[in-house]
Amino acid sequence: MKHAVAALALSLASLTVHAQPFVELGFGQSDMDVDFGFPSQDTKDTTFNISGGWMFTPMIGIEIGYRDLGEAGGSITGPGGAGSVTFEAEGFQLGAVGRIPLGSSAFSIVPRVGLFKWDVKGRGVVNGVQVSSLDEDGTDVYFGVGADYSISRNLYLGAHWARFDLDDVDVDVIELRVGWKF
Repeated sequence: MKHAVAALALSLASLTVHAQPFVELGFGQSDMDVDFGFPSQDTKDTTFNISGGWMFTPMIGIEIGYRDLGEAGGSITGPGGAGSVTFEAEGFQLGAVGRIPLGSSAFSIVPRVGLFKWDVKGRGVVNGVQVSSLDEDGTDVYFGVGADYSISRNLYLGAHWARFDLDDVDVDVIELRVGWKF
């Protein structure tokens, strides 16, 4: 048993010796798959992400980060006045990330999958008076794929798509990322 524990410890230690930490900033557009039932709806907003992680091998790593998915809303105006519904979503992500180099070029395909701990806040307003509110949270899956281009040994740029599942609402994200490998 002692030999098995020692072998496992050495294996894990060797992973950290080759681990390459990284940080990334992402900025783009989110699109929430939600229908408020109002004639005027806006389900697209700005999204941003800050994350970091470790590549344990050149192709396999983990990431952890914060993401703001933006806000969605709908409004209606009629003879009785005006009403609107809005909600915004944010959360923390923890998952696996890969880097699959395309031959000897500076391009890599970057798949991602993990868990997203989300928080959604919303409100309903009729004639300027808040009549309802929403505060929900949960943990669901996110996944995505992107392409990165290495500008130098440490700096890279990328374009990425990801889907975040918030119970019964899917949020698609298209973004540009900039990253730094230490």
